[in-house]
Amino acid sequence: MGASVVYAADQPATALLETLVHATRADLIRVPYVVFEIGLDEDRHLLRLPQEILPADWQAWPWPASTQEIGTYWFQSQASAVLEVPSAVIPYHRNYLINPSHPDFQELHIEGPTPFPIDVRLG
Repeated sequence: MGASVVYAADQPATALLETLVHATRADLIRVPYVVFEIGLDEDRHLLRLPQEILPADWQAWPWPASTQEIGTYWFQSQASAVLEVPSAVIPYHRNYLINPSHPDFQELHIEGPTPFPIDVRLG
């Protein structure tokens, strides 16, 4: 089985917008969704990637190789259990890449799932 990364967001609304911009079919947002709350020690588990050090094309679509290389390096180097990056959709918000294979992953506190109904007007 290959390596996997879990994608998360700072707020459920940010996660929903990230899903909506990447959904190619409206029926993908009509399936039941749930929310998990993840607690962590920012000093121990989190590496922040400031927007000002990102490559100029970091918001491009499709994802540019430059940002994929950053994520790949973070994952392979085991730099942290969680990487914080700005949302390309809403740069004021943050997305999180979570590495379940990182040794500190087991220290994260995960609560849920909690049902997350999506308003049908969004589809």
